Amino acid sequence: MKKYYLLFLLSAMIQAPVWALDFRGSLGVEARYFMYDNEVQPSLFVEPEWYWQNEQSNSSITFKPFARWDETDQERSHQDIRELFFQYASDQFELLVGINKIYWGVTESQHLVDVINQTDYLEGFDGEDKLGQPMIQFTSIRDWGVMDFFVLPYFREREYAGDDGHFNFEQKLGAQLFHAQVNDAVYESKDEKQHLDVAFRYSHSLGNWDFGLSYFDGTQRNPYLNFSNPNPSTEEISITPYYAQMQQFGVDLQATLGAWLWKAEIISRSVMDDQYTATTAGFEYTFYGVNESGADLGLLFELNQNDDEQLAQSAAQNDLFIGGRYTWNDEQSSEILFGISQDLENASSYAAKIEASRRIGDNYKFTVDSWFFNSDSITDPLFGIKNEDFVQLAVEYYF
Repeated sequence: MKKYYLLFLLSAMIQAPVWALDFRGSLGVEARYFMYDNEVQPSLFVEPEWYWQNEQSNSSITFKPFARWDETDQERSHQDIRELFFQYASDQFELLVGINKIYWGVTESQHLVDVINQTDYLEGFDGEDKLGQPMIQFTSIRDWGVMDFFVLPYFREREYAGDDGHFNFEQKLGAQLFHAQVNDAVYESKDEKQHLDVAFRYSHSLGNWDFGLSYFDGTQRNPYLNFSNPNPSTEEISITPYYAQMQQFGVDLQATLGAWLWKAEIISRSVMDDQYTATTAGFEYTFYGVNESGADLGLLFELNQNDDEQLAQSAAQNDLFIGGRYTWNDEQSSEILFGISQDLENASSYAAKIEASRRIGDNYKFTVDSWFFNSDSITDPLFGIKNEDFVQLAVEYYF
């Protein structure tokens, strides 16, 4: 499927007028330092983008591939087509055909309603990085709101790190270190990857309020992982991903009231003949001009809850997220985000992060990301990564 999209769109680009073709992108070098193992994991990445628009400005083609080479983990060396689509736009509707990334949601600590794209787990475990999703998207734009209809004809499985990488399900229980072998996925639908998923979202703004209502019916992006030890004489855990069918109703709300930004995401999900609800809600309050340079400080507070921890498979079943965002408002776009998600039922379970970035000149960007984990409960999703604390440095060049 990817091959035919690529041939068609590249052919259109080649035949297009030179003036209409725009080329940009970024490439960079990254290094992760894992504290527990005292190990450095270097890698290189590139993400170019080609964009073509016709003379009438109503038709366009976008092509954005991505590739990473990782020196430590062969499985993390991967390629993906993030975007490869044709789009036609008029005053009242838009039609998109191809591969694209769609983001739904407003909250900081968890993205409950965001269900269109598969998580690129090789890039990051926190759900921020996504794989491209084949789709047909029709958008109707009216004065009373925007309606998006999606047909998703192909499902993409989640990929995991290899034996030499990190976040690969290795667990140390007592004196034993158990290695994980991920098996082929099992699907609830007989159509497996070819199951036809559908989705809908209505969004609108009323004064200071922005809201969205969404529905998804199809293959759940987050698999259930069935663990087993088929040979007790070995220290290898066998893991079989199971992709269930689900129906999800979602609501996302955001209100801008002066220095206050109130946010909420609520879902009701039916899966495997059962149902659960989950909520993420909170606020961000910004202090403007906190020093002579005009910097802003935003304080973040969000509560995460769901009523079925096993079905939701989320570490944030009853968690409080507290953090801050400091923005210098300088020419280098310097900023830092920090926060901690604390389990309200288990004091030992938490995940903390620090993310900082700064531009260098007109073409470079420097970022520092740090994550810290802890848990003493084997049933906690954080238990398997409690020894994966790391600091990540990256320098990215934009062209």
